[in-house]
Amino acid sequence: MLLVELFSPLAPDGRRWSDAQVEDHLAALRHELSLLPESCRGRVSRHVERHRARWSAHRVLWDGIEVRRREGSDRSRDEVLDAVVSLWWSEHRVVPPGSPEAAEASRVTWRLRRSLEAECENVATVLDAVTTLIERLHRSSSLVEALNSRLRVLQMVHRNVSDDLLALVALRWNLSPKSEGRRRGRSPFAQLGVDFADDARPWYDVLLAEIDAN
Repeated sequence: MLLVELFSPLAPDGRRWSDAQVEDHLAALRHELSLLPESCRGRVSRHVERHRARWSAHRVLWDGIEVRRREGSDRSRDEVLDAVVSLWWSEHRVVPPGSPEAAEASRVTWRLRRSLEAECENVATVLDAVTTLIERLHRSSSLVEALNSRLRVLQMVHRNVSDDLLALVALRWNLSPKSEGRRRGRSPFAQLGVDFADDARPWYDVLLAEIDAN
């Protein structure tokens, strides 16, 4: 369970993970591993240590949230995000309708929102992004591993794979029909209903139109 908790976007105390919390969590995990039978302790411990930087790598998703602070704002970007997390908790707090607790929760939510609106220009957008990050599961999948297998071959030819080259590889992957498996015969884009074959526009115009529509 200690390892599973590291995959959550929020730490057990309900706040965003900090470097210190991650280290404390890994220290607790190492202690639990030390109690395992010798037959499996070493292998599991080595695996945990080898990938220690990856267990909470999802924290970079917070960096992708655009926060536009107002001029003269006293809060840093991280402080704004922490306040938005508090607002999310306030709005998701379960209290009996019509109770004094519900009235107090409503007042707290109102104060938090007003305070954030005074500090941040795009509070609604940030709250939507934070809600998506917290409520949706972000994890690796077989699709990611399949793409990684292609990238490893690419890295044998190109010592450095730039973001632009990576984007081209991903594009080719999404345009290529699958030759086996349950989804064989159609490309990932075709699976999503993006049809390049029967459209007179250049493929990039079709793709940009689909992105704008969603």
